[in-house]
Amino acid sequence: MNELEVSARMTIRNGEVEGFKQCAVREVYEGSQGLIEYRKHVGEAINKRFLEFAEHHAAAIYGNPSLELVAFVKGHKDVESKWYSPLGGLEPG
Repeated sequence: MNELEVSARMTIRNGEVEGFKQCAVREVYEGSQGLIEYRKHVGEAINKRFLEFAEHHAAAIYGNPSLELVAFVKGHKDVESKWYSPLGGLEPG
């Protein structure tokens, strides 16, 4: 199994804390396809919350992503993404 771990963070806009209480997220997926499928199902709702209540979105992705996932993440230009692979240790991949 090619497990991926995603750690996301963002800044809550001034005056918007009541609309968005969670500002750090850690998730584990069975692989690249699991993350892509999850985002396809809930992405619209997540994006709406992020656009309304948060800014400065960033994600760290740990694991060996598929080329499809890399392209998918690059399509989200408003998110600063860093990749970490097992072979690279804690250095950005």
